[in-house]
Amino acid sequence: MAAPVVGYSMGGFIALRLAAAHGARVSRMAICGVGEFYLRGPRIANPEARSSLAEALLTEDKASITDQRGRMFRDFADQPGKDRFALAACMQAMSQGLPPEILAQLQQPVLVVCGERDDVAGMPGPLAAAFPNGQAVTIAGRDHMSAVGERKTRQAVLDFLAPV
Repeated sequence: MAAPVVGYSMGGFIALRLAAAHGARVSRMAICGVGEFYLRGPRIANPEARSSLAEALLTEDKASITDQRGRMFRDFADQPGKDRFALAACMQAMSQGLPPEILAQLQQPVLVVCGERDDVAGMPGPLAAAFPNGQAVTIAGRDHMSAVGERKTRQAVLDFLAPV
């Protein structure tokens, strides 16, 4: 039996791997906070970028973080209910993205959602175009960290998952 899969950021990377390895188990997929940089550019899968983010998450002296993206991730990870040490471990172990040829083989409907100011993931359109049944939604005025809790992000995913 197939089920819908939803993932945000790192969860989107995991959802893509799941669909590539076990496509028959995924009926449709909403990947949010993963955009054009998954395919090319200064994306989070860059080992140096991941290392820098992990360092920002692990440092005891938050005031010593000078990298803006590192500070953004640390501020996010310091929120109640977050585990910055687990996030740092994930950053250190994250694998490279799937090649476009594999993405082109995924036949499930795929929704790609990103904030219009997301400089971590980039815009959703180029990644959505990599899938045979992809569609993109851009969340106005949001960046990587603020799109995740945005009502419009949730609504786009719910609309996509609604029975036809």
